[in-house]
Amino acid sequence: MTLANTDELGWERLSPEIELSLGLAKLKVKLGEFVTIVKTLSGAVQHQDVRHALKEMIAEVRKSYDTVVDTIGPLYQMNTPQKFTKHFPETRAAYKKVFLKTDGLVRTHCHVVRDKMLFLQKRKGWMGNLPLLRKSYARLKGLCAEWLVNDNDLVEEMKEFLRLVNRFMDDINRRQKKSTTTAIAELQSGLQQIEDDFLSIKSKLDDLDVIGKAL
Repeated sequence: MTLANTDELGWERLSPEIELSLGLAKLKVKLGEFVTIVKTLSGAVQHQDVRHALKEMIAEVRKSYDTVVDTIGPLYQMNTPQKFTKHFPETRAAYKKVFLKTDGLVRTHCHVVRDKMLFLQKRKGWMGNLPLLRKSYARLKGLCAEWLVNDNDLVEEMKEFLRLVNRFMDDINRRQKKSTTTAIAELQSGLQQIEDDFLSIKSKLDDLDVIGKAL
């Protein structure tokens, strides 16, 4: 595994797999916070219209994070030279198409999350005087503020993640031109490095499904 590379200006920069790992870890932390908050709220909120708003918010956040699973998941299938040679070029080409349009899709999901957050703000009576609800609502409001400042923060985080995936794939592609064996080794090394965070995100998305169905 390469920890750092040198760019065209001679500056040292982190390797694609390290950058990808850091980007994924950042997304995991935000998702984990969201899951914790909505799990608490869903178990305590009684107002049906508020529960419906939370359910829709969960669905949109999940759609945004599905991008992570959809882009990384297929790479785990390329664990032999035959599978890599057959599937990597088409997977990379398909990803390039997704990479160009995902910005707009994530932005749409963010608009929906923002609208549901505004609805919850307007209907503050649903919290009553329960400290637990007020504390969880304050955490949710703070997280949404981080994500949705100018409707861009979550969008920019996803765009950055997708850019890192793109760089990682391009690096593997360059290595393949010299040695398929080396390319596979680098691919597997990179995937191993992100695997814990990737599996954690998948698990948290499953948690969101359970919470959403209970609302």
